[in-house]
Amino acid sequence: MKGYLLFAFLLVCGTGFSQDELSKDEQERREKNIEAGNPFARFGYKDKVATLSKGKYLEFHDLDSIVTIGSVRFNVYKNQIVGHIVQDTLNPDAQPIGDVIGRWMSPDPLSEEFPEWSPYTMVMDNPLRFNDPTGMAADDVITLNSKGIVTKVERDDRPNIFLDEKGNTLDIHDAEDLDSPLLSKKFEIGDKVFEKISNDDLNKAMADAGSIPYDKDANFLEKGWFNLKYAKASYYEYDFGHSYLKGKLGVSTEQMGELYYGTGYVDEVPFVKFESSNTLFNLPDAGNFMWGHRAFLNNLPKDIMLDAANKNEGGADTNADTRAILSGYNYKTKK
Repeated sequence: MKGYLLFAFLLVCGTGFSQDELSKDEQERREKNIEAGNPFARFGYKDKVATLSKGKYLEFHDLDSIVTIGSVRFNVYKNQIVGHIVQDTLNPDAQPIGDVIGRWMSPDPLSEEFPEWSPYTMVMDNPLRFNDPTGMAADDVITLNSKGIVTKVERDDRPNIFLDEKGNTLDIHDAEDLDSPLLSKKFEIGDKVFEKISNDDLNKAMADAGSIPYDKDANFLEKGWFNLKYAKASYYEYDFGHSYLKGKLGVSTEQMGELYYGTGYVDEVPFVKFESSNTLFNLPDAGNFMWGHRAFLNNLPKDIMLDAANKNEGGADTNADTRAILSGYNYKTKK
């Protein structure tokens, strides 16, 4: 019996001595290490967090003062960049830069250079024609003179960028849709990209089409007569694509059919640039631009103009059509 009591005494004592009694400071330190992994701490909620060492070691290392964001070393306490990481791109076995996902925390630094394209668009949506090994800008650079003639081409196997002689970017109005072939076409010096419409030419075309002024104080019958005249003009005098641009650009009836009812793009037909604008319009959208400008000169309110444009289409205009109309409505010719 004494042997059993001695064994029990030794067992209890051994168990007691094997469990270290944590000091208050050590207990707080371990709780702090565990709490570092609590994703709900900022909401004031303390949840149970499982750790391998039960808080003896800090197992969450996102509290470092210096973190890697892309290729930048950043001090989160001082809010300062403290260094850069240079990756050996020639070594296929080189490890990628840490925290690569951090690159998505900042906007595309070149996004302002290409406002017509989403920064998430890969190779201008044309992977069969282009490649983009660096993820940088698409920079086939084509310089055009004031008459729309190519004067310089900087070759690169990427989509085209158009500049005027002062180095200003010329935007493509419908680059993501109907005008996208312009971005992949190979140009040579001397090729014609656009036909310039001067402000004098535009003013003359507006005058030749005639004025149908809007009167906000007109009675019911007068408004009805105005609507009829405007609808008729929109299919004849105000159809500037057919009544003006077809002859100005020397476009055939067959080509007009392809532009309006086919693919919307004809390789031989130049684009249109209005004198005070840096945007290149295809012929139908240039017609929409002129229609919008005539509406402005007719004092047609913007909302009524857009409603009339939708009715002309028998439903709703495309986004590109609406943007072209509004561009013409807001266009100011220089005296």
